[in-house]
Amino acid sequence: MPWYVVVYIAVLAAIALYSFYDDVKAVPAWHVVGDAVVSLLWILAVVAYYDSRLSPTAAIGVPLLVVALAWTAWDVRRELRGVRQRTAEGYDPQLSPRLNAWVDRGLEVVGVIAGTALLAPAIVLAIRVLQRG
Repeated sequence: MPWYVVVYIAVLAAIALYSFYDDVKAVPAWHVVGDAVVSLLWILAVVAYYDSRLSPTAAIGVPLLVVALAWTAWDVRRELRGVRQRTAEGYDPQLSPRLNAWVDRGLEVVGVIAGTALLAPAIVLAIRVLQRG
């Protein structure tokens, strides 16, 4: 496994740990567990690409990929709703409401793009693992 893949896995793990820490105090336990499981699935997909012994069969892998993608999309929507609720309190009073709304939407777009870019390699490798198996 190349060094940059190890760094990528470490970044995914660090984000998962922070998400766990952040969610423990704010969301139900079932959500924290689901988020942790999906984070581990993404990390496992990357590791399985480099270690074929960990590759699942298509009968198991395809449903897991669908669940991981659906959970991730749902969680992004949940996170964005939470950000919208919290940012209304933190608006810059020197900016107009319209400009504050633009800043919010801009930050949301940047967050979604960054999250997608970060997770894209794991998604691609998960698909490659399933194609191989």
